[in-house]
Amino acid sequence: MEGDYIIVVINNNNFALSFEKIKEVVSLCDHKIHPVPLAKQELIGLVNLHGGIVVVMDLQKILNLGKVKVATESKLLVIEYEREDIALVVDDVSGVTNLSQVGISDDLEGLNSSLKRIAKGVALLDNNLVIVLDSNEFMKTLFDLA
Repeated sequence: MEGDYIIVVINNNNFALSFEKIKEVVSLCDHKIHPVPLAKQELIGLVNLHGGIVVVMDLQKILNLGKVKVATESKLLVIEYEREDIALVVDDVSGVTNLSQVGISDDLEGLNSSLKRIAKGVALLDNNLVIVLDSNEFMKTLFDLA
């Protein structure tokens, strides 16, 4: 569970994802998301990033936290997995931290079933609860949906 994690905010909840999986973070205000007709609920659309087409997923929906409200302040968290890029809409990125300095509990009581499936544990960081996502399970879930 050690290493650097990026902390993202989704619907007033904090999540930590292994930094090694993150390719870049871009501001949504600079990009237009193009909807895809008849797509899965989790797929918001497609976006052109650096001349390439990238699938944009609703992380809030994937985590069973409702449907994302895409705003110009939102960020796209671009993740690379097996040579494919996927962008996730997040409300904000609050920073990068090394969780080896913080105690991580594996007690997942109170989390919904979607979160329990992909969570590694929870941590208290600056008096805020952070759900630490299991990178492998998260990536498998994400790319199964894409």
